[in-house]
Amino acid sequence: MADHPALPNWYRSEYTTMLATRDVQAILLALKDRGWSQRGMADITGMRQGEISAIIHGRKVMSVAVLERIAEGLKIPLGRMGLGWSVGTRPDAPVPDLIKHSIARMIGDESYEHVNYLLEPSPEFDRIGTNDAVAFNKYFLAIQRLEQEVSGQLVPAQALIRQLQRILRADMSEAVRARLAPMEGWINSFAGWCATDQRDYDLAMSHFSTALEIAGKYNDELGKCRALFSAGKTEMHFGEAEQALKLYQLAVVPASKIQSNLYNAGLAAHSAWAVSRLKDRDTQHIKRYIGHTWESYGQVKPEREYEDMMSFFNQTDILAVTGQAQVVTSPDLAIKDLTTCLKQRKPGSRSAAFEHATLAHAYLEAGSGDTAVETGRKALTLISGVQSGRKAVRLAPLKSAAYKYGTRDMTDLAEEIRRIN
Repeated sequence: MADHPALPNWYRSEYTTMLATRDVQAILLALKDRGWSQRGMADITGMRQGEISAIIHGRKVMSVAVLERIAEGLKIPLGRMGLGWSVGTRPDAPVPDLIKHSIARMIGDESYEHVNYLLEPSPEFDRIGTNDAVAFNKYFLAIQRLEQEVSGQLVPAQALIRQLQRILRADMSEAVRARLAPMEGWINSFAGWCATDQRDYDLAMSHFSTALEIAGKYNDELGKCRALFSAGKTEMHFGEAEQALKLYQLAVVPASKIQSNLYNAGLAAHSAWAVSRLKDRDTQHIKRYIGHTWESYGQVKPEREYEDMMSFFNQTDILAVTGQAQVVTSPDLAIKDLTTCLKQRKPGSRSAAFEHATLAHAYLEAGSGDTAVETGRKALTLISGVQSGRKAVRLAPLKSAAYKYGTRDMTDLAEEIRRIN
């Protein structure tokens, strides 16, 4: 192999943004600035020179396999690009640098430059122990929390699936394998939801189908519940309320088997929302579902739920969903639930932005036009900073109601919403 210039120190802050956003064009241009030729880049990455040239001139790289090949060839720690997890990490280690570097607002924070996660590419694994399984799960939970806040974790999720498949080829005890194997299904469910956020219905359903297949293979009732619940939410966001309701009803069976009152509460709340979107919606049916929601939630025992589940779906989230379910049929109750939800919600979160839009719609249905306009404009300000492919979908009910209301202020608000992608 020919001699090449030295590779950069990828931990330097000037490379953080391009790595965290997986901007391969910027990465290759940085190498060019250090004296690398296109032939040299092709040599070290195992790619054709023509492919290198195309990327430098703007071709996007979306394939996880290609991203991994580039990272490994250029000796970029996989975690810096959101592409992996390192075996041997302590379960109590700091949150991975991926989580701290993959959103723009964290760029330049030097305090997370040298955490002990993801320091080297790890294409294959020899022996996996209990601590590795615990740390892997912590890493997965961290990615889920990041998606909840700012979205954009589809590539890391897909990379994690590929890595778990390699991990499962390693030597490990049966107990560790029993813990890790079902997680491939869980990560597929998560990837499906990430695909939903990017408006890719077919990819989302492919991930959910895989998740259900894996859950069935391991008789994993939690995995079945996760997949059906997430698939139902995807159907809702693509306007298929009837199909969503069917999936929620199917999920009740595995939720009951694992005795998860938290999942039962979530399924009931989302079922109420689905019924509210049906053409022949039944107000009493919605009320019954909401009653069942709070009955189930009142029986939740956190120690019996899957670890950290309460941080992903809690009272605040339930109020958001029951508020959405009552916007048209009981707008005053919707305002009450959504106002309480927003008081509890973390400021600046993506959920808060969407919930302000729903609250504006509720004010509109309640006849409070001025408050609806004020709240709607606040929602648009918040949503302008949100990275999500679901913005237009979440704003559609408010847009439709605003056009129908007909005043100049409402029409202007609807027009602003229309211009949002």
